[in-house]
Amino acid sequence: MMKQAIKGFTVFAIIVVNIMWAAWIFAAIWRGVDFNMTFNAIMMATLCLLCWLMVQRIEVLTGQKRDMIELANIEHKRYHRILEVIHDVKKLIADGDWREDSPADTLAAVKEKLDTCKE
Repeated sequence: MMKQAIKGFTVFAIIVVNIMWAAWIFAAIWRGVDFNMTFNAIMMATLCLLCWLMVQRIEVLTGQKRDMIELANIEHKRYHRILEVIHDVKKLIADGDWREDSPADTLAAVKEKLDTCKE
């Protein structure tokens, strides 16, 4: 939603700047105003508008960056949780082999560990 609004406003701003350029140049020629003063005013207005658009874009990108960092942190925690589960399962299998448990007992212990991890 915000992205569409920024795109729409960008198009509107470009149209307004083009109209301002044409109007100021016409006024400078028709009224006999100093062309350099008019050109400087046009450039200043254009640069102000471009600065404003860059600030808006930076704010949007900062928000997206913040969202991506939060998502990366969540995925990082999930990844470490999966590594812990894999380590625990390997430990259960190794302990079962060391105690010489039956494969059915080891499998039951692994299934119980995996069931507790789902929650």
